[in-house]
Amino acid sequence: MKRAMRVLYLIFVTSVAAFFVGLGVFNLVEAAGGSESADGRVIERISGEKTTKDCTTYSYSSESGCIERTYPTFTLIGERVDGSTWLVVGQGAYDATRGERGTIVVSTSNVTGRVIGLESERDQWRSPSGLYVLGSVGFLIFWAILVSAYESRRRSGAWKMGSFERAEFSAVIPGVAFGLFAAGYSMLGPAWGLEAVTSAEAEGTFLDDPFGYADVQIAEQEADRPGVQVNQPFTVARIPTTVIGGEYLTEKVRTAWTEAPDVLAIPILQVGQATGRMDRTFFRVFADGTSFDSVRCPATLLPFPSGLGAGESVGGFVCFDAAATGGEFQIWVGSNLIQDLIVRPAYPLPDGTVIDAPTQ
Repeated sequence: MKRAMRVLYLIFVTSVAAFFVGLGVFNLVEAAGGSESADGRVIERISGEKTTKDCTTYSYSSESGCIERTYPTFTLIGERVDGSTWLVVGQGAYDATRGERGTIVVSTSNVTGRVIGLESERDQWRSPSGLYVLGSVGFLIFWAILVSAYESRRRSGAWKMGSFERAEFSAVIPGVAFGLFAAGYSMLGPAWGLEAVTSAEAEGTFLDDPFGYADVQIAEQEADRPGVQVNQPFTVARIPTTVIGGEYLTEKVRTAWTEAPDVLAIPILQVGQATGRMDRTFFRVFADGTSFDSVRCPATLLPFPSGLGAGESVGGFVCFDAAATGGEFQIWVGSNLIQDLIVRPAYPLPDGTVIDAPTQ
C-alpha cells in the first residue's frame, strides 16, 4: 500500500511540475519564434457556458457535498484567404472582434501554428504569451517550495510513506509525459478536429473569389445608395440573399450565362435555407404592364436554388422569358394564397448592363 502511495505521489508531483514547465516553454518558444500574417475573416463567434463540479470540499448548500461552478466560454472560428481555418478560445479575442464582418489580419505562430494575434481597423488582440510564461515560473517556484516543505515534514516522520526505492523513480517518466501532454493539449487541443466550412468550400463552385466577395458585399452595403443594388445583401425569409454581379461568377458559370439560349437569367446567392411552410419564395419580373413568373432554366445554367458545396449556401440562376428583360425584378415570400413583396433589387445582364433597382 505504501509503495503504491509513493508511486502515485511521484507521478502527481512530476506531472504538475512538467505541466507548468511545458506551458512556460511552449509560450516562450511561441513568442520568440516569430509569426506570419495573412488576411482572414471570422466565420463564427460562439459564446456559451461550461459547468464544473467540485467535490473536494463539502458545501452545506449542496446535498451531494459538491459545488457546481459555471464559467463563460468564448470561441472564434475563422478562415484565412488561402482557405485554411483557425480557432481562438478566450474572451479577449472574442471581444476584439465584436461586430467585425470584414477582412482582418490574422497572425499565426511560425513554431506552433496557433493564432497569436488578430487585428482590424477598430481593434486588435494579442495572445498573452508573456503572462503565461511569468505565471508558469511563479507557480513552479511556489510548487518547489510546497513540495520541499512537504518532503521536509515527510522525512521527519510526520507523514510516514516509507523511503523511495530506486525502481520507483521510474514513475517520473509517466508523470512527466502526462504533464507535458496536458500542457500541449491545453494550448493546442481546442483546435484539434476543427471542421469549419470555409467560403471557398461553401460557394467556390459559383463565385470566383468567395473570400473577396464578402468584402464586396460589405462595401456595397456601406455605400448606402437608394434601392437594393447588385452585390448588396438583403433578407428573404430570414435568409441573407444577394443578386450577384457577373464579374464575380466563376469563368465556367459566366460562360454558360453568356452562351445561354434567349432567356433572362439572374444570378442569386443565398446563405442558408428558409424554414417553415410560409417561407416559399417567388420570383417575378414586371415589364411593360406584364408580370412574368420564373420559368425553368436551360440545362446549361445552374438553377436556383442549387447546393454549391459544403455548408448551407445555395445559388444559381432564376430564369424568365426573354421578353421580361429590362423589367422590374421582384421577390415575393409567402404561400400560394398569401404573398408579400419583399424587395425589388437591381440585376445584371450578361453583357454587363445593370438594370437599376426602383428607388420608390
